[in-house]
This record gives sequence, C-alpha cells and structure tokens, in this order.
Amino acid sequence: MDDTPYINDGADASLRKTVSLLNKTVGLAIPAYDEILLSNYDGQGNVGTVVYRKNGVSVATLTLTYNGSNQLTSVSKS
Repeated sequence: MDDTPYINDGADASLRKTVSLLNKTVGLAIPAYDEILLSNYDGQGNVGTVVYRKNGVSVATLTLTYNGSNQLTSVSKS
C-alpha cells in the first residue's frame, strides 16, 4: 500500500495513511493509545488536530497544517 496521503482519498483513508507514515517516523512515535480524537477541521474538511489518549489521558497531540492546494505540509507533535 502506498502510504502517501492524498486529499482526494477521503478524510478517513488519508488520515490512516498519515498515521501510518507517522508511526514509521521515530521522532513522531506515538505512545500506546486506546482513543483518537479528531478536531479543528478547516473549511475543506481537513483535520487540524489529532489527540491520542490512553485511559482518558492525552499521550500525544499532532497538529496538521495544509497548503492552499489542501496538501498536508507539516505535522508537529506535542
């Protein structure tokens, strides 16, 4: 499966590909989680924030940014 996220994949497929890419990246490794919360959608339906939680406690937050062509351009983890 090609892991490259494309906006025309639909939000769920694109997010799955993005998460797959992030899980392969050591610097953005996500700790164990049992819940994912999506929020801060923009006018194009792109997810802006992904919060990973374990037992109700946040273990990581990703902030996603997009360019004018709705392509994912950066992800930062906090």
